[in-house]
Amino acid sequence: MSKSRVFFVLLISFVGGIFARSFLELPIVFYYFSTLAVLVALAIAPKNKNTWATAMFVGIFLIGAWSLEKEITKRTDSSLAGREVWERVVVSNDTQLSGVYQKTIFVFKDLNIHVIASVPISSHLAYGDEAEISCMLSVVENLPTGQAGKDPKFDYRMYLAKDHVEYECRNLKILSVAKSSHKDIFALLLEMRKFFEEKINEVIPQPEGALAVGLIFGGSGGLSENLKNDFSRTGLTHIIAVSGYNVTIVAKYLVLLGIFAGLWRNKAVWFGIFGIAAFVVMAGMPASAVRAGVMASVVLWAAKNGRLATSYNAILLAAAIMLIFNPLLLRYDIGFQLSFMATIGIVTCSQLWSQSEFSKLKLGGLIEALILTLGAQIFVWPIIAYNFQTFSVISLVANMLVLEFIPFSMLLVFVVALASLLNSFLTLSLAWIAYAPLRYEVFVIETLGKISWASAQIQNISPFFVFCYYLLVGLASYVLMRRQQAILLKSFQS
Repeated sequence: MSKSRVFFVLLISFVGGIFARSFLELPIVFYYFSTLAVLVALAIAPKNKNTWATAMFVGIFLIGAWSLEKEITKRTDSSLAGREVWERVVVSNDTQLSGVYQKTIFVFKDLNIHVIASVPISSHLAYGDEAEISCMLSVVENLPTGQAGKDPKFDYRMYLAKDHVEYECRNLKILSVAKSSHKDIFALLLEMRKFFEEKINEVIPQPEGALAVGLIFGGSGGLSENLKNDFSRTGLTHIIAVSGYNVTIVAKYLVLLGIFAGLWRNKAVWFGIFGIAAFVVMAGMPASAVRAGVMASVVLWAAKNGRLATSYNAILLAAAIMLIFNPLLLRYDIGFQLSFMATIGIVTCSQLWSQSEFSKLKLGGLIEALILTLGAQIFVWPIIAYNFQTFSVISLVANMLVLEFIPFSMLLVFVVALASLLNSFLTLSLAWIAYAPLRYEVFVIETLGKISWASAQIQNISPFFVFCYYLLVGLASYVLMRRQQAILLKSFQS
């Protein structure tokens, strides 16, 4: 077995252990007996390479499952529930607006816990601020009908637990607020993001301005509810979610910018990696952006060192790195699931297409774009159907009409943001150029979103169905790849 294949199996073992514990209750005796079985096998056949390989893979599997076991135990602790506290806390997140309130996460330094609270917007709390508060700690409760009253399967408590939030504040009173005088890198990048957001919204009309901000920094906060629904109905929400698609574009432009600035290719790659990290932080570090940033950085690093690391290894390595720090993401972060499955779908279909005899048909890249979009849709629709009970019928057409213009739009909006640092007239002139593709994209989304059959409701999708679906798709992809490789090998030999 090659080193690349061994590395792949090790990653699968670790992620598989977390996956198994995510959906199954594994008793403590399971870990004891499995460890004992591994030790006995090694004692019986200490010189057998297969035994050592199996023991290594099983051991990594157990490490993955146990890491999640410990995290669940830690995050579901309720020993402080009902306790009245009077503490000086620190705001640890870029606050999220919700009506007249903002969801804010406080860090209680003395108690070493994270607590969420609904704070009036008038408090003007921001990342890094210190506040003296009093409240009663309460265990986070699941909403009776799930997220926003729509999804009964949504586990709100574990959704917050993945962000290290164990409690919520009841009867909150803010006694004093002290603005942070110390600015760390994260705070400075957030301020830079807010500055660019304001400048973009000043020179680009709405709703195109909100789309421009969403393309660069992610998020749909500036979009109207109708336009948000149109994004959802057309299956284009991913373009404003800082997905792998957006980060891939950013990585490409950053490396080209570094080369254009006179850097050697190796140095340009490092420039791209640090630029990706800054971009992900400014986007608020959602799971999809972190995953895409890690994967893009791994691929760039492999290219720098001349290693042909397989795409699947890069994807799994990105997953493993994230899950080492937070194993709860696999089960309780839908964005994490969607971003990984979409990337796997794109990579799989890209390889199948490149190995097929039809790959010579270019048509300006239209067919390839269609194939890759279809691949992403095939791999993500069960997750969307299971969690949101909806499926975009028109998604393929919408993506074909819009995706080809997104890189150009992102580049123009980025140039507008940079120009805002130099000259207002130049900024306004460039903004009108950027407005044209943005207006086209909004027009397509609004037009297709108004079609009555653009999306369909799907009920009663079970986890077992989702598992069987991915098992069949995985087997079909493997068989097709092996068949394509056999055809290519036969053609080469002849």
